[in-house]
Amino acid sequence: MYRNARIPARRLISNVRAAIDLASIMVGVLVIAIVGGVISTSLFAVVPWAQDEAAKQSLGAVMDAESAERGAGDDHAFKSTDQLGQYLHDPTGVAVDANEDGSCYVAASRSATTETFYVTSTNPKPVKYEYGVTDTSSCVPFSDVLAQLPAVAVSMPGSGQYLKEIVGTANDYAVAPNLGAIERGLVTDPGFNNTRAAHPEITAPWTDVAPTVKPASNTQFSIGFDDGQAQPSGSDVNFGKRVGVVTFDKVYVGAVQVYGGQKVLCTLPEEINTAKAFLDAVGADLTCPTSTSGQAIVSMWAWGNSVAPTADARGNGYGEMTPENIAKFASARRLTSVNVSVPWAASNAGPIRDWVHNTVEALHNRGIKAYALGGENTWVDSPILAATWAESALASGDFDGIQFDIEPWVLGYDASVYAPKLATLFDATRAEIGGSVPVNSDLPWWLAVTDAGGQSAMDVILPHIDSAAVVVFIDHADGAGGIIQIAAPAVAKMAASGKPWTVGVETENPVTVNIGPEFTFYEEGAKALNTEAKKVKTAFKNIAGFKGVTVEHMRSWAQLRP
Repeated sequence: MYRNARIPARRLISNVRAAIDLASIMVGVLVIAIVGGVISTSLFAVVPWAQDEAAKQSLGAVMDAESAERGAGDDHAFKSTDQLGQYLHDPTGVAVDANEDGSCYVAASRSATTETFYVTSTNPKPVKYEYGVTDTSSCVPFSDVLAQLPAVAVSMPGSGQYLKEIVGTANDYAVAPNLGAIERGLVTDPGFNNTRAAHPEITAPWTDVAPTVKPASNTQFSIGFDDGQAQPSGSDVNFGKRVGVVTFDKVYVGAVQVYGGQKVLCTLPEEINTAKAFLDAVGADLTCPTSTSGQAIVSMWAWGNSVAPTADARGNGYGEMTPENIAKFASARRLTSVNVSVPWAASNAGPIRDWVHNTVEALHNRGIKAYALGGENTWVDSPILAATWAESALASGDFDGIQFDIEPWVLGYDASVYAPKLATLFDATRAEIGGSVPVNSDLPWWLAVTDAGGQSAMDVILPHIDSAAVVVFIDHADGAGGIIQIAAPAVAKMAASGKPWTVGVETENPVTVNIGPEFTFYEEGAKALNTEAKKVKTAFKNIAGFKGVTVEHMRSWAQLRP
């Protein structure tokens, strides 16, 4: 697909210049037309077209550079932006990210129109980026590529002194107005004065301050608030007059209302490009979501590690399970937490401790919580082992809590025996690590309908944990035998407990784990997983404690077909 011969740097530089010259020529045509007294509306459309074409041609230069570098290098590997600089005339306008072994890459280029285009090592035709896309191939998280591109300039009314920017995660619509607030304005827009008469309630002037505003990453957005009275804070009514949301390449409008005692950001349905469009949308009748979660899948189990077995007997040698890869994978899917498997005695100095520490740190750096995941079925007979493991896990990384996965029923115990044993294990762990650290557990749905001596096994266990992942390994949400129906008894008990919970689903190859294909999304693929997860969220979103869907597990999820 790509040429393997080394391409002279001069030729590659010319490719980029040609793209820039194309845009310059088209702008020149427009200027000449205006000077000549003939202004055609079609000409105005030519300039954005030329700018977009320039961005696409920049990607062509990147592909040539990758071909040259791969053919000339000893490792025959694709490279990232910083390693292609010798071939590119102006690498600041593009972003390239290759995977660890250099076998593939993703490149993006942002046009002056703010449109973004991308190519991959397997798809050389430029594709227009649509916001919300987080995975363009199985190569690298697209969010990492977008993060390297220049910011998009946006416009919004308000005083630079009192306009507040608030950063929150993209999958959490409930952003308190005082969360990380900084006073900052946005770029001026002359079009604002043309619409002031139609909106006399707006008194704050346009202020030309920072030329661009850009969220910290593709999993975040910036929210600009102005109360219309040039005051640091105003009434709820005024506060809802103007709200702008800046993502990597789009601007949206919304409104703020009081919801559950907290000001929350409501639905953001409309893209805003001009001051007039923003002001026209100010009076839109928007409805706050009944759930503050912005997506269905919120967490995952991450079993295994990248430590080589030759370096440590507890190592699994899974190349895709490096700390950075785990964090990138979770961030690209906008997860809020990850259950990270932790081997026994992880706090002992060595590669396992380093891996655990670095994984937790990488997740926290992206605003994602990390829970120490582990469990041996025999621990129910020796709770001190569970407590010892948990203490060591917390010493190896700054975890946000413990997530147990223990299945004592496989030992042949009756529910009246294993349920109290699990309760004792959880209590022993809490006593060892301290009451402030959450102790959570995976609980299969059928514990809610299994008698444990006058009450269900789930009733016995729930008072001793802080939250649960209700495991319902089924490959469809609706209908008889679907996730929603099967989970109902457990959901009722979780709601009554008042504790947070998620619904766990499976993606593993059924042959690998010796289960029927109806218990996993392996055959259905990623699209079906997302579709069914959304159905689960819709069914349970108004039930107390529901947080979303947890996926089992990272490696199998990553291998699902689209």
